[in-house]
Amino acid sequence: MNKEELVNEIAFNTGFTKKDCLLFVDVFCGVVGEALERGERVKIVDFGVFETKEIKPRKGRDFNHNTTCQIPARRIPAFTPGAGLKEMVGGVEDYGES
Repeated sequence: MNKEELVNEIAFNTGFTKKDCLLFVDVFCGVVGEALERGERVKIVDFGVFETKEIKPRKGRDFNHNTTCQIPARRIPAFTPGAGLKEMVGGVEDYGES
């Protein structure tokens, strides 16, 4: 599903105009992105958590020049699905029962 299809689904399910739904999607993505930029976590109960993760510096290999190089540390965005989303998709298993 792309952005246009998402906007259409939201409009269909809510009765709001596509223009309003597009605004909502744009603002939502912007707010989440800005929060991640500040190093904050965005937790939506039963859906998941948006956060940043630190990637440590490491050595890499440039195979074109047959040399090693240092890859710097960086932050990357990450998403961890919540229990409700896992259940909806069918990925939750109960290991307690046999």
